Amino acid sequence: MKDDNFTLPLALLSVFLGWQLYTTYTQAQKLNQTLGICQQREQRTNEMIDKLRGFNQ
Repeated sequence: MKDDNFTLPLALLSVFLGWQLYTTYTQAQKLNQTLGICQQREQRTNEMIDKLRGFNQ
């Protein structure tokens, strides 16, 4: 009978931790996407700088 007292708190804890894991994962995915966009922009900027340097020579 003692085990029944832990069933609900354990279930709630599991749901809470699962939700935390899910939200952390989705935030990480968004950050990775943003990072990828920033890296693409940086690469394009560097290519433009190289082209401009070529015009100056």
